[in-house]
Amino acid sequence: SADAVLRDESDSTAKDVAGAIHALELYASTPVVLMAYRHSGALTFAQGEVLKPVKWSQLQRAVSELLHPSARHTPRGDSYTCMSRSSASTPSTPLRTSFVQPLRILVVEDVAVNQRIAALQIAKLGYPAPDIASNGKEALDMLALCDYDVVLMDVTMPVMNGLEATEVLRSARPRTQGPLVYAMTANASKEHVELCMAAGMDGYISKPVAIAELHRVLQTVAAHVLTAR
Repeated sequence: SADAVLRDESDSTAKDVAGAIHALELYASTPVVLMAYRHSGALTFAQGEVLKPVKWSQLQRAVSELLHPSARHTPRGDSYTCMSRSSASTPSTPLRTSFVQPLRILVVEDVAVNQRIAALQIAKLGYPAPDIASNGKEALDMLALCDYDVVLMDVTMPVMNGLEATEVLRSARPRTQGPLVYAMTANASKEHVELCMAAGMDGYISKPVAIAELHRVLQTVAAHVLTAR
């Protein structure tokens, strides 16, 4: 059976199909997510909604919130506030770990494919779905709203690169107040790594990102979060 159903509002049969799905005993509790160009108001035949053009992170969050209500984000205008660490939801059957510390993760990456790969790897390791920013400016806006545990920061991005964003972040709050920042970079030369450290980053992950290396970094972050409590 399906965990969730995605329906396009442009499909004239969307409402009828959603109703038929819920009429079947096997799928009576299956949530339906509507993809629409504008908010539909009260949803009578769907339990969730994402706006077009659909971003992967928005769709992933919408489905995650339906399947794991405790991980729900609270709307704040066009933005949202971050979930508390204690309420962060982890998948019931993480693939690579028997236990994971719930973490609030922000991935800053301008390439959509890399965003998706990072989100899938994080999910595979059993951690809650990350938030996604497409450049350093977006990341700083989100960091102003959410108390993240770790930022996985691409270095080369439009608008504002990862080095600049980290420098602004570190100048705005003491390093002891977090979050930890790890560069994601294809340039792992000594000079480039030194630039990342000088900007205020705590480490780096070489691209293409190996899931074992990501696992190591997130375990380090989890240990830091537990120690800081």
